[in-house]
Amino acid sequence: MRVPARQVAAPRMREAEPVTFSAPTAGWVRNRALALPQNGPQGATVLENWFPTATGAILRRGSGPKAEMPTETPVLSIFKYVVGNKRKLFAGTADAIYDVTTIASPTNSIVGELPDEIGEVGSYSVGENSIQPENIAWTGTLGGNWFTVQFSVTGGVYLIGVNGKSTGFIYDGAAFYPNVKGGVWALSYKARTAPFTKGAVVTGGTSLATATILDVVIGAVPGEGALLLTGITGTFQNNEAITGGGGAATSASVASSVVPGVTFPGVLTSADMAFVWSYKNALYFAQKDSLSAWYLPVDQIGGTATELPLGAEFGQGGSLLVGQAWSLNASGQGGLSEQNVFVSSEGEAVVFQGPHPSVTNGWSKVGTYRIGTPMGRRAFIRAGGDLVFATTIGFVSLSTAVQVDLAALAPKAVSFAIEDAWNEAVSQRGRTDWVCCLWPESQMVAIATPTGEMSPLFLVSNARTGAWSPFTNWNALCMEVFEGSMYFGTPNGFVMQAMVGGTDMDTPFTGTYMPLFSDAGKPTGMKIARIARSELISATEINERLSCRFDFDDTIPAPPDVAPVPVGNEWDNATWNESVWSAERAKIVSKRRHSVAGNGYRLAPVLQVTSGAVVPLDVQIVSLDVTYQTGDTFT
Repeated sequence: MRVPARQVAAPRMREAEPVTFSAPTAGWVRNRALALPQNGPQGATVLENWFPTATGAILRRGSGPKAEMPTETPVLSIFKYVVGNKRKLFAGTADAIYDVTTIASPTNSIVGELPDEIGEVGSYSVGENSIQPENIAWTGTLGGNWFTVQFSVTGGVYLIGVNGKSTGFIYDGAAFYPNVKGGVWALSYKARTAPFTKGAVVTGGTSLATATILDVVIGAVPGEGALLLTGITGTFQNNEAITGGGGAATSASVASSVVPGVTFPGVLTSADMAFVWSYKNALYFAQKDSLSAWYLPVDQIGGTATELPLGAEFGQGGSLLVGQAWSLNASGQGGLSEQNVFVSSEGEAVVFQGPHPSVTNGWSKVGTYRIGTPMGRRAFIRAGGDLVFATTIGFVSLSTAVQVDLAALAPKAVSFAIEDAWNEAVSQRGRTDWVCCLWPESQMVAIATPTGEMSPLFLVSNARTGAWSPFTNWNALCMEVFEGSMYFGTPNGFVMQAMVGGTDMDTPFTGTYMPLFSDAGKPTGMKIARIARSELISATEINERLSCRFDFDDTIPAPPDVAPVPVGNEWDNATWNESVWSAERAKIVSKRRHSVAGNGYRLAPVLQVTSGAVVPLDVQIVSLDVTYQTGDTFT
């Protein structure tokens, strides 16, 4: 008997399904289980060179030179002086301080070499140095890692600086003076018969007073001028003759004080002070390699310093690292409170309250707290009245540390979202020379880690949302915010401005975004990626690359090429007599689809955008989509 063949149903086409990854408003995440489902704001496995915002993430801008040092020497400190319209930005190297507020050229621009036109053998360079003679503020220093505080007293506003190696300085808004015992004095003279020499000892002919010549100021009238003196002994008299170091004048006036100096007992000088800060209108100094602080009377920048021994307060030992004024919402005295915090190299913070240590009944200890080991004298920021320190535990606020035991402090750290990455950086890059800076205008917290033989790692956090991201290429030894812009010093002698242009000093960089891996709600289903789409907003056309990674493979493909930027209205990119200067570009929304391949149980798209033109791309991530087909599901 004949039996009809069984009908076999044709295989059903697998339907394509989409999965969407929103913008990484939670930033870079390195503290969670890999297979944990995504809850809350979108996080990222990789987020290089993107700055997370409250609504998305924007590709960072580049960095460009503000000034170049005369030689390829590290810029170890950047600091400022701001009083009314008097605004100055300074950079410190190992042997000098430079005024980089206004610079002739951002780089040492050597155009070329030309043969000597008078026929002699040799050639000369044509170009312009970034640092001109008028930019040299102070020379002959030892070590350039300056720590400064701007301090106002009756009679003026001064910048006080120390570095633990060189004689400290006092800047009065016009010139730098050494912070030495007895201060700096000016002695006017007339009828000079022979020139005076810096460093020589000058003697009064009648008074027999002596002093060392710090500098010679030549007057407008021939034969007249002034000597800046230090180390005066005795009292110079009016109209007495002065001689010394080959110089001579027949008439001098009584010396007048230019700036006072701090007197420390014994052999101690301002060169032994490694940090300076102010608290309730008094100056405090941290003595290097010791557990002693020194303080001056209220409303003074000079005079005799008094020791505040703190060895008995620091149970873990070490040395006094930094000090700062710290504000709390309340204190034992009731109401708002400003307190004086002394932090040791071993991570203890000793807190005192009261007006001044000399006030016996008003100065008292509040407590001792553990914050983790601080990673340098620049490894903290002031956030409002609070202090936040980069420590071996994480980025820890002092207000949190006073409430939580050290063992439970890590989950409370501001950096908890990147805990694993932070611990790796501490282990691989060392526990010293971390640099922190708050950039209020950009709502950015910046942390530069030591580089050594490794590539630079520059961590940034959104100060409002707390989301993190790493930047590449920025090798910063110091940072400062000045007139709304952030500047950093580099090991090869540049003061760089952050977040300008589209390159890092003509070097392209790539922004990479890989979301946290997702199983799309089907953990047991094999997913075969077909198409990926990015929704981006940018200032110009971009050349993005989309790919897909699976099952926690976070290797990144080669970056895409730099997209040519069309002619616009920016400097060095406009068409003469056609472009409208400074006119804004229209925003471009792109939603291009890209073919992708690969399969796995968990997937994550990878977005890459390369910036390499004068004009910043200002790309903002809206979302990424992946369309996939599901393979066999195992139950």
